[in-house]
Formats: sequence, C-alpha cells, structure tokens
Amino acid sequence: MDMNLSGKRVLVTGANGGIGGAIAAGFLAEGARVAVHARKADTARSVAEALGPNAVPVAADLGDSDAIRSMAADAISALGGLDILINNAGIFETAPIGETTEDMWDRSFAINTKSCFTLSQACIPAMVGQGAGGSILFISSTSDKDAAATYSAYNASKHAVRGLMRCLAVEVAPHKIRVNCIAPGWVETPMAGRARDQYAREGHGDAADATAEMQSHSLLGEIVPPQAIADMAVYLASDRGAQITAQSVSVCGGTTHWG
Repeated sequence: MDMNLSGKRVLVTGANGGIGGAIAAGFLAEGARVAVHARKADTARSVAEALGPNAVPVAADLGDSDAIRSMAADAISALGGLDILINNAGIFETAPIGETTEDMWDRSFAINTKSCFTLSQACIPAMVGQGAGGSILFISSTSDKDAAATYSAYNASKHAVRGLMRCLAVEVAPHKIRVNCIAPGWVETPMAGRARDQYAREGHGDAADATAEMQSHSLLGEIVPPQAIADMAVYLASDRGAQITAQSVSVCGGTTHWG
C-alpha cells in the first residue's frame, strides 16, 4: 500500500530506541526524510548514522524549553521544512499518592506534556506557512483514557496530552493539519523493562510475573511490539489517514476493553 510519504519531512522525538526508533525507521522505509531526536548530540548522530542518509540528527533536553525551540529550528532547517511531527519522547514514573513527590509530578508534566506543547508551538508556524497541510502525532498511552492506582502523575500527564491534542486539532484544522494521539498499551521497550524491575522491587514477583501481569490486561494476551505503533503512525500521518483527526487511537491488544 503506497502511503505517499516519499520526500515528506518528519521530526521524531525520542528516536534513539523503542517506539521512537521504530517510528523513525518506518517513515524512512516509506521514503521520508527524518530528523531523529535524542537528548544528547552524540546519541542522535549514532542513531542517524545507523538509519542511513535520509536521517539527520537533532538534540535537545526536553526539560529545557529554549533547547526544544532551538532543536525545532535545527530540524526544520536541516529538512527544508516540516510535514509531520511525532511527539514521542516520554517518561514513566509511578508511586502511591503519599510517595509522589512534587519533583516527580513536575518532571512527568515537563517531559510528557510541556515538551509536546513547546515543540508543537515551535513547529506549527512552519507547517502552516508551507500551506500544504500536515500531521502532528502524540504518542500518548492507554493511560490517557484509564485510571490505575499509583499512576497519578503519569496518567494525569497523559490525560493532559490528550486534551492538548484535541484543542490543537480544532485550531489547526483550517490549515489542513491533522492532530491525533496514538495510545499504546504495554509495548516491549526499555520502559517496559523498567516497569518489570519496579514490579519486582515492590515485592509483587519476578520479571516473568510482571510480564504475565502485563499480558493479562490484553485481550490478545500479548505485549505490543514497537512496530505496531510505527505502522499506526505511518498510516495516520499518510494520505490513507486523511479523514482522521482529534482522535486518540489505542494500539493495545484490547487493553482498554477493561478500563
């Protein structure tokens, strides 16, 4: 299926592994040019070199708004414009409400929510100025729909991302820019590995027990592969998804059936 993405200019945050790496590779496979972001410049360069000549490195600490704006300018300059923005990078920290510190709360919102706002704000003028439409995707979580004990900071930040997405979708629709969320369930990434470690530290069982718990929430009984998120990102950003905007699309094996 031709996605008509050849020559499209894409920026992917957190492209140095997991979901972001799969998304970057997915767009490159469709003929796009991709600015791959990592927090450190040497990491971004290594990722770009591994992905090939149509990948260009950009770097920024997503906790620093000035660095985000500078990174956006670098990406737009290197690509000669921007057609697709993928706000992928995020962090996952959980704790009971009594143990959730202000620092944890602020860090969750700074990386998971504020960085998405700042980067979108920095990129939208270029996308509007081109007059050719475009697509903005937020890689959110099924946590933008559901609730779980100990997830207050994380879920609140993801609910906020979903709200940001819907408002932006209304605002930029006259410019034919579509805005959506992809809401993954448990995906086989380093973040899932850290969740397994936390599961063990809290005395619930070992890594195998943690995996079984993750799988139990999926109707398909599986942990989602990163490629499934990349496939949905490519589809939503392409002409095939031209009538989809202001939506949070779950890719979770049915996890949200339970919530």
